[in-house]
Amino acid sequence: MTALPIVETQSGDVSIYIPTNVIISIKTFSD
Repeated sequence: MTALPIVETQSGDVSIYIPTNVIISIKTFSD
């Protein structure tokens, strides 16, 4: 799952990558 956000970050979608990464982390800790 980490590889996909990294690819998006390289495309310049840093603003999308950061909140997405946080949401994934929250869901992971919730589980």
